Amino acid sequence: MARIGAASLLLAALSLLGPSEPSYDPWAWLVWGREVGQLSLDTAAGPSWKPLPVAFTTLFAQLDRLDHGIAPALWIVVARAGGVFALLVAFRVAARLAGGDRLRRAVAGSVALLALALTPEWIRYLMHGNEAPLAVGLVLLGIDRHLDGHRRSAFLAGAAACLARPELFGFLLLYGAYACLRSRRELVPVAVTVSVVVAAWVLPALWGSGDALSAVHTARSEPSWSLSLRAEPWRAALAVAQDQAWLVLELAALAAAGLAVAALLGRGARPSAAPRPAVVAALSGAAALNVALYVAMTEAGFSGNARYVLPAVAMVAVLGGVGVAQLADLGARAGPAGVAAAAALLLAAGGPEIAAHVGEARSEARDSIERARLHSQLERAVDGLGPGYIALFGPATVNRAFQTHMAWELSVPIEDVWSARGRGLTFVAPPQPVAGPVRIVPKARRRLMITRVGDWTVAERPPGARHVYTWPMVGFSLRRAAQS
Repeated sequence: MARIGAASLLLAALSLLGPSEPSYDPWAWLVWGREVGQLSLDTAAGPSWKPLPVAFTTLFAQLDRLDHGIAPALWIVVARAGGVFALLVAFRVAARLAGGDRLRRAVAGSVALLALALTPEWIRYLMHGNEAPLAVGLVLLGIDRHLDGHRRSAFLAGAAACLARPELFGFLLLYGAYACLRSRRELVPVAVTVSVVVAAWVLPALWGSGDALSAVHTARSEPSWSLSLRAEPWRAALAVAQDQAWLVLELAALAAAGLAVAALLGRGARPSAAPRPAVVAALSGAAALNVALYVAMTEAGFSGNARYVLPAVAMVAVLGGVGVAQLADLGARAGPAGVAAAAALLLAAGGPEIAAHVGEARSEARDSIERARLHSQLERAVDGLGPGYIALFGPATVNRAFQTHMAWELSVPIEDVWSARGRGLTFVAPPQPVAGPVRIVPKARRRLMITRVGDWTVAERPPGARHVYTWPMVGFSLRRAAQS
């Protein structure tokens, strides 16, 4: 496992040679990490509070005085290393659960790794330093440690995952209860760990916003894209959950679960067909429970973000790899013709889905490169003008998707940028989905362009320009306004 961790860190560090810019949530964690170090935490605006990322960014922010880019780069390395680690551990866990000879283990691991890597949004998560792949890696690490018989370290890995994804907390309690039933010595460590997890979510949120449950309220803010606003939220959530996985993979996972249950019941399943039936059955139940929880949360007003169901998708990837290996083993027993038939069947069933997921991954990569390019240009624009000069005009305004980044660049709370509404300089990106809207209240009849950096236009509101004038912010020509 140490080798897997070292390889993940090395690959993540090398990835900095390519586009490497955080997105909305990670920039917020960087801002909050700096504020924690300054004992001035303000979480009134921005995404939901996340203890695990902020624990890292608090350490990294101390290097900000050396270079403004060190902390973001370090967080990108940690987040990407977590994603690469998740892929490698998915291979390892699937191979261990499949058992059998080397070929069977290789088939199971390869299918699990490929399925997880082609999960929708995975590329975007990796490129922009999202916490979801890291959380999945910790969940899979916990499963691997359980397979080794180390229940305490498995529980601690799950607790770390809960510090990034709170919807996993119920699963942590279930495993903690299991560990305590197996050994009373685990009672105190489990109780202490659970208390630390709860405190890490509640106390900083109370400090930063005055609301101990601010993360819950933010998650239930129901933005315009929220699935909870659909006519039938539960149905929309199920559709998203289905889109995250492949149908053929789900069928293979069901086959693995069926063999495991049959082995547990002693009804004809060979031990070699399901070498760890209890674990396979437990993972199947956990995946189903995660999906059910995701549907219930969406129906209760949560946004229905696909990240909520990503642990279940990872488990389906692992179980699907196990199921494919088992089906391939059945074909192998029929000789070369059986192997060829099994391979043809799997390719025919999964080929179109693989092609669709590959196409989606390419599209995500293109969008992520464009998003990183805009973030890099914004940095150049701020550096060119200087935070001191920008502050002379008052709070700066920027497209919604870049508000947390602007707060980091200007060393101000996110609330200052979120509530600026055009009172100071306005940084406007071109009209495209990755940028989001610019909110200015009241609207100004004209704005004076100060500079243009790449695709970004920087303008100011002239003195006395208080007329309400509705104009498409991201499409309006500021140069023409300055000349009028």
